[in-house]
Amino acid sequence: MTQPIVGPPFNLANPADANLVAVGAGDMVFLSEDFAVSWTMNFTIPGGDAAGQIFALTFASPTRLYIGTTRGHVFRADRSGNTWRLARLDNVAAGPIGLGGLITDIAIDWADPALSSVYISFGGMGDRRRVWWFDGTKWEVRSGPVGGNNLLDVEHNALTVDRAAPNNVYVGADIGVWRSSDGGRNWNPLQNGLPDAPVFDLQIHPTQRLLRAATHGRGVFEIPIG
Repeated sequence: MTQPIVGPPFNLANPADANLVAVGAGDMVFLSEDFAVSWTMNFTIPGGDAAGQIFALTFASPTRLYIGTTRGHVFRADRSGNTWRLARLDNVAAGPIGLGGLITDIAIDWADPALSSVYISFGGMGDRRRVWWFDGTKWEVRSGPVGGNNLLDVEHNALTVDRAAPNNVYVGADIGVWRSSDGGRNWNPLQNGLPDAPVFDLQIHPTQRLLRAATHGRGVFEIPIG
């Protein structure tokens, strides 16, 4: 029930991109170019058991895929032909992630045209730093200021970034949805009738401009975001 399955970002100019699908299974990623009729590519993340199992997958483009694991490892996979070259990101020398544990989701920072910047969310509790940002070189905490408009020390399960306004970041937690309008530096709850239930998935409809939230046991909600 935790195997992620994803496709590349919506691209009206190239509808065939939608045929690309990636699924994580254990420490392997399998890829299909015909919408899961056949699986012609696969690769294994390095590190064995120490790297954990794949839990989060996100395409930045049809040739770039980000991967998060149950033990806090983050990888970028770049495609050349049918080969995917992997680079580990969580332990970069310039500024590694200062937290371990389950990475529940990865969201592309669309403000970066190089598609090298991402946000990640952590599950678990015991540390309020549940959201981090990678600028392509180093990691920074993006969970809000201590004693200010910050995220709660609860499980954070889903992330999405508004491609049309990339400073707007949304995170689904065990207590509703939270929104930041400054790239994760400050956060506020986004209620508008949403129950205080765990939110396990967030998606932004690229043409209808709707934020959709899937909750645990309380249904699916949507709200216009302009």
